[in-house]
Amino acid sequence: MTQTAPDQTAFDARNLTYSFRVDYPFCCFDAQGTTCIPVTLAIGKGAPLALYGEGEYPVMIGGRLFVNEGTMEAPQRGALIRDYRADSGPFSAEQGQHYARSMTVDVPAEAPCELLLDIDLVKEQCFWVSDLGHAPLTLFLTSRRMAIRPDPSDPTDMTDALMRLHDARAREARYEAVIFSLLNQLPGQGG
Repeated sequence: MTQTAPDQTAFDARNLTYSFRVDYPFCCFDAQGTTCIPVTLAIGKGAPLALYGEGEYPVMIGGRLFVNEGTMEAPQRGALIRDYRADSGPFSAEQGQHYARSMTVDVPAEAPCELLLDIDLVKEQCFWVSDLGHAPLTLFLTSRRMAIRPDPSDPTDMTDALMRLHDARAREARYEAVIFSLLNQLPGQGG
């Protein structure tokens, strides 16, 4: 496939419409800090669109991992931790078709528990399409890795450590409540 990636004007919202979908609106990473996210791209207006081509700056499906400085109900992007690309060979995305790809996300051990992952198209070394006005698909990532450590000045005092654990469990319960609330809003899920 020798299609070249389009220039920036092709990504204007008047010229291109697309959407991303994942089957799981909430993701957790394992103890090693890794998760694999199945991403589905649907192209509307602006097709065909060459992705993962052989050109100097190909268009790819990417993700940017940010610290969530807000809450799950009102997320706020903080510092950028790193970015990722979905695995794929070159293909031409046609209008009305859906393309499933897999994105492996490795989160550093020093990253905070609550993160945001924005999934969008990226033209390598040029721009993210969301920076041009398109809305990315935003996912919440959280870690269940918790360690109970005593106060260094008094190894028998576990008060602060237990309070941190209590706060983490309360946060986890809040996430579960939001997830169940969202699942109950899906069509055909009510009783």
